[in-house]
Amino acid sequence: MKSLDLVLRELAETLRIERPLTVLDVETTGTNTRRDHVVQFAASSVTPSGEVTHINEFINPEMPIPAEVTAIHHITDSDVKDKPAFREHAQSLADQLTGHDFVAYNHRFDRDVLTAEFERAERRATELAAAEPVNDQVIAYLNRLSDHLFVMARYLNDGGKKDVLWNPGANR
Repeated sequence: MKSLDLVLRELAETLRIERPLTVLDVETTGTNTRRDHVVQFAASSVTPSGEVTHINEFINPEMPIPAEVTAIHHITDSDVKDKPAFREHAQSLADQLTGHDFVAYNHRFDRDVLTAEFERAERRATELAAAEPVNDQVIAYLNRLSDHLFVMARYLNDGGKKDVLWNPGANR
């Protein structure tokens, strides 16, 4: 059986990628991309030169993981209770993954839940900035990343043709 690193290198060579390619997966507290939170983020990336890196982080969702969800991914509240929240990973993930192309099995769900997590991280950074000094570049970066994910979502959603329009209070 081939190792994941070897498969990624072969994929990069076969596709002749020009930007890093990242295979990603997230596990969450449920299926509502706006309400639920990430509990695990895993990504394997390959560069055009064949360099492979991996990320696998448990993340504290700051909310209980329902038993029916734990039954699916086997991640429990005790697995994540002492782990950093997503906002503590946001800058590092953004730095590591900016400029990558992405592959995911359930890409729309993963993209939407990550967009929501980055938006929450941006709001928290903005709230923090009101109380103490925060590097303006952090807030701007989180904003641009959430904007990028939004545009990517529209593109993947048939150019926005299948978008569900947001009506305050109506799409819950």
